[in-house]
Amino acid sequence: MKPMRTAGAVALALVTAASLAACSNTDGGSADAPGVTEDTIKLGHITDLTGPWGPVGKKYLAGSQLWVDAVNDDGGVCGRDVELVVRDHKNNTQDAVTIYRELENQVLGVQSILGSGPMLAVAPSLNQDKVLASSYAWDEFLLEGNETVFLPGATYEVNAVALTEWVVKERGLKEGDTIALLRYDGIFEGVLTGMEMVAEEYGLNLVEQKMQVTDSDFTAPVRAFKKEDAKIVMAAIGTAHLGGFASTAASQGLEPAILSPSPGNFDESLLEGASKEIFEKNSYFASPFAAWDNESEGAAEVRAAFEKYGEGEPNFGLMLGYAQAEVFGRVLESGCEDGEITRESVADAFAGIDSLETDGMMSELDFTRGEGKSQSLEVSILQPDSSATTGFTEVQEPFVSDLVVKNDL
Repeated sequence: MKPMRTAGAVALALVTAASLAACSNTDGGSADAPGVTEDTIKLGHITDLTGPWGPVGKKYLAGSQLWVDAVNDDGGVCGRDVELVVRDHKNNTQDAVTIYRELENQVLGVQSILGSGPMLAVAPSLNQDKVLASSYAWDEFLLEGNETVFLPGATYEVNAVALTEWVVKERGLKEGDTIALLRYDGIFEGVLTGMEMVAEEYGLNLVEQKMQVTDSDFTAPVRAFKKEDAKIVMAAIGTAHLGGFASTAASQGLEPAILSPSPGNFDESLLEGASKEIFEKNSYFASPFAAWDNESEGAAEVRAAFEKYGEGEPNFGLMLGYAQAEVFGRVLESGCEDGEITRESVADAFAGIDSLETDGMMSELDFTRGEGKSQSLEVSILQPDSSATTGFTEVQEPFVSDLVVKNDL
């Protein structure tokens, strides 16, 4: 594992199995270090494998497991093999809570919880138990009062501002033009506030339509957007709905630039059939991670790991899954610095880390920005491309939007 890079004075050191034995036992871990034995560190991975976010949940999990295989082959974390304990919450918040209660005495930390709702539901227990955790969700409220939580990239609000402003400039929108948002009712509030900032800055009209996860008819939102001649539609919805919206819009003669605040609602199936041209020519995704073919050292590390340990064809989620797990592992290493590996020592170490970067796998994280503030301001922009290895081409390398800085996000 590479040395941690921080703006502070956090140093990393591998410790021997003997020194760690003092803080754990051999029957599954002690009360202050559950999941830690002489040979293994267990981490929870609570995700959606069979619900609406199942396709991307499987992709991110594959990336995390790829990191586990690579790090274990290189000596593990703190001289121990890492093991992921995977559970499927099906995008159900109560299931997520139940799963955490099952795992809380079995794992040292929770490497990932997919989804804003499940993460928010489990957060109080994470705080009480001083459990290091991360989430594949980027709502700013997940960072409020959660001292042991990090998000792997910029918040939805930052992504929405950066991506919308970039497309506004690229497409040459003028004052009085209309931009639009389609989102699930009750979530993606940060996307709305981000687009409101762009609309105000550039004198644009903003039209919003909400839908339910169970909806399948896009006629009403398409008519509303067409009536206002929307030049841009931010679609904060799942994969199946994204394809349905794009097809309905095209059939009704609406051809806006289709944006997404995260690659999480993309799937390679969108590059098949009639939707292929729509997404390749007219859609953009804000992303915290690099495209597969990025030339950075970090991206090359992920590709090398996949060549050695991966199965089947690579997918876009491998980069983020690997990068997020890499950050998690580095924090664990810092918690072992004094010969201890407990939840408390890891939490204390995390509190002392100023920043982390992954050699270009994903955006640099800054943990000094304050409670509720995005831990990254960098956003890259990906465009679907069927000729690219994992379906995405990077059309804008990581950048910080001037409007994000102006609004102190």
